[in-house]
Amino acid sequence: MIRLRGKPEEDNSRYPDFITSDERDKVINALLKGTVNSESVILEYEDIPNLKISPHQFRTVIQGLKDGGYIKGTGYSHEYFPQDKLHKLRERGGFHGELIQFQSQLEQLYLSLKDDDRNNMDKFFKSINTKLETVTKTHEVFELFKKAAAVFIGD
Repeated sequence: MIRLRGKPEEDNSRYPDFITSDERDKVINALLKGTVNSESVILEYEDIPNLKISPHQFRTVIQGLKDGGYIKGTGYSHEYFPQDKLHKLRERGGFHGELIQFQSQLEQLYLSLKDDDRNNMDKFFKSINTKLETVTKTHEVFELFKKAAAVFIGD
């Protein structure tokens, strides 16, 4: 009987369950730093120091940047062409800056509400608190808050 050797299991215990905005920003910083004197950059997982995500999560970030129109790539190569949209994102503070700005806008919205509306909003957020605890993707949080904001301020 021939025993087939399977793929060794990778130790995922040192990687987070989700990709934070800080880790995404490390990737976009590396992309932009690599294109200061060139229109493209060859970037691999190992090229970014102190990256606290797995190689698979790194590829997920790269694919998200491609899908969002922030970078273009060529086939299966690791050569990327940052677009102007990526520079604008970084100018606004990157993904982390957008998260901070979004939180600030929510706080301003909350403070602008009347007392009755605030009480309703407090009840709403308390009722969905357990659902928020299970949300692991940043874009899902954004969508949830956008829907909540639409309930209180309308479309």
